[in-house]
Amino acid sequence: KIAIVKALRQLNDNNSALFLRGIRYLQLEASYGSAVDTAVEIRCQCAYALVDMDDPDVLYELITLAFDAERAAQLAAVRALANSGKHEAELLLRMLATSRIGAPEITGECLHGLMQLAPNPSFDFVAAYLDSPSEQLREAAALALAQTHSSKAFEALRTRWEASPAFERRLLILPFATLRLTEALDFLLAVVETENEKLACEAVSAL
Repeated sequence: KIAIVKALRQLNDNNSALFLRGIRYLQLEASYGSAVDTAVEIRCQCAYALVDMDDPDVLYELITLAFDAERAAQLAAVRALANSGKHEAELLLRMLATSRIGAPEITGECLHGLMQLAPNPSFDFVAAYLDSPSEQLREAAALALAQTHSSKAFEALRTRWEASPAFERRLLILPFATLRLTEALDFLLAVVETENEKLACEAVSAL
């Protein structure tokens, strides 16, 4: 079934009724303990297919999928929202990020999605997560900002670097490298020259 759905996607099949059925499809298989849903990948692939064909009901389906019991389906919903190109999807991603219903992994994916879908209006929203109590979210926000490859992101990361204790600065090394800006590379070279050995080694690896 998964192979069929993938093949139909590659063929640009526009049978939305099939993909709408697939995004809601469950297949519970017996296992030790509770039953296991083996249809997660089908739901994920159908979500991407509905976005590809710009189905008018896709956002309704994706927000439902975002609250799926399976983490992989939740992540697929967020990624599909980010790829939809719709203004409404930006609002949904913000809602999912701030609801704190999902795990930090889901919130982090929402931050990446926002910077992909609407980088300018989302910049300050995502940058606020640089001060999150969660290390995972601070790192996710830094990487999300870095994917804009902008001087504005560089300044935000440098400000956070200066405010961070030495043991937390390692989270910012890869985002600086991801910026791929001359000033960011110069910054990392300075880290190699002036910071402690551990940070210097991480900067070399990132470079």
